[in-house]
This record gives sequence, C-alpha cells and structure tokens, in this order.
Amino acid sequence: MLLDHTDNPDACAGAIKDVSQADFAQEVLSADVPVVVDFWAPWCEPCKALTPILEEAVRKAGGRVRLAKVNVDESPELATQLRIQSLPTVIAFVRGRPVDGFNGQVTATQVRDFIAKFIKAAGGDDQAQDLIAQARQLLAGGDPMQAGLLCEQVLQKQPEYPPAIALYLRCLIGKGEAGIARRELTGLPQELAKKPEIASVAHFLTLMERATVCAQDIDHLEQDPAAWQNLATAYLIAGRHGDGFALLLGKLKDPDSTPEDKDLAKAQLLDDFQALDADDPDVLAARKSLSRMLFS
Repeated sequence: MLLDHTDNPDACAGAIKDVSQADFAQEVLSADVPVVVDFWAPWCEPCKALTPILEEAVRKAGGRVRLAKVNVDESPELATQLRIQSLPTVIAFVRGRPVDGFNGQVTATQVRDFIAKFIKAAGGDDQAQDLIAQARQLLAGGDPMQAGLLCEQVLQKQPEYPPAIALYLRCLIGKGEAGIARRELTGLPQELAKKPEIASVAHFLTLMERATVCAQDIDHLEQDPAAWQNLATAYLIAGRHGDGFALLLGKLKDPDSTPEDKDLAKAQLLDDFQALDADDPDVLAARKSLSRMLFS
C-alpha cells in the first residue's frame, strides 16, 4: 500500500502542475521522476470527480511521482497526437515512455493502488537501483561481463525485477551471446516479457535478426547518400546510437527532405527508441530533440 509522505512538504512541492502542449515535453517526456498525466476537460463530470483523487494520491507519494493535468480543450493537438479518445484518461510515463494507464471513473482505492503499483514498477529498492546504475555504466563503457555480474546480484534477490532482467539480456548481447539472450527471453513468463524494458530487448533482438546490414557495412553505406536508413540501422547494431540518431534527426530537420523521407525518419527513430534501453544517454538526448520538434 502506498505510504503517506505528506509530512514532507519539500518533496510534495511542484508535484502537481497544469501542463499544455507548450511544456509537455519538458514536464512529462523529460521528467526525472515518473509522471501521471490526467487528460480532462471542464465539461467532463467524471473528470471533476477523478482529478481530486489523483491529486491526493500524488501528494501522499511525497515526490516519488508527479501529476500533470492536461486540459484537452486547450491542447487538442496534444490529445490527438496521444490518441486520447475518451475522458477522463490517465497515462503513466516513465523516462518519457507511456507504461500504464486507464480511462473512465475509478475509485480512490483503485487510484492509490494504481499509483503504488506504478511507483514500484518504476524502480526497485535503493540498493538494486544503485547496482543497476553501475551496471549500465559498465555496459556503456564496454564491459558487459562485469555489468552482467551486477545484474545477477540484483536478480538473486529480485528475480522478477524488469530493469535487471532487461539489462542482463543486453549484457548477453554485448558479449556476443544474442542466441542465449533470445532463449532466456523466450523462457520468461508472458506477463513479465511484456514489461516495457524487457519488450524493448526483444525488439532489439528482432531488429538484429531481421537486419540486412551489419556494422561491417558502415564504410560502404557512408558513401551512398540514398542508403541513409540502412546506415542508421548499421550504426545502431554497431552500438553507435548517437550517430544513428543524429542521422535520422538531421533528416527530419533538413528542409530539402521530402515529406515521405521525414515520415520514414520519424518512424525509424521511434522504432529505434523501443529497441534500446530507455536510460541510454543517446536515447534520452534524441527523445528530447524529437520532442522539441514535435511539441514546440
């Protein structure tokens, strides 16, 4: 059950905000803590009942989660982009990605349980998070072996902790053991395999298996301007995520790009985001750049 942390006013400060299309990217997609977004409208009677319940639950979370309230009448384009079809709709975001949600009227108990589950899913205990952070640094630094050992430490105590499972699978891939990673993934319970972090690894493995290019093709592809999509994929497989994102973002910014090429670049960016660790620095930077283009 969600604990009451309302005795800590500093933690609660700024936890509830009105957000519009102009600041959605900054307040939600780039937030450093999980964010619950409440899509509402002044004419929506169920919204008037739900919003105070959400506000109370977020205050009791003591800064571990924020509430962003979006008036869809004032931000219709944002509602359309996020495919909001009924009100009220609530979507939970972690590191800029939607991970859970519901629509319609629910009880105060259901809201508290939703937020408690959301906070728990967003991160394990402090020690686990520290070990995972260290493992990410090791993997990014080219040491998947040591990174994998840290993941194993976490999994011994929390065998179903999604961030640890996902990072362990990425360590296997980093060691050149993609086949083992696929077998480990296939053996997971279905509900666990659907978790965003783990589904992301499955997406990356599928991309690797289906790719018609590889890291060795980069020199050749760089000489062919028409092969920009294949080059971006080759960069991704080679671990040069920043180069791949820069290429695709550049295609979006280029005034000479055709509308079709811009649509292809955007779709490939979103696809690549799903294939990589949401905490990858290159992913975070590219998400912010794309958000500025879409929401500003």
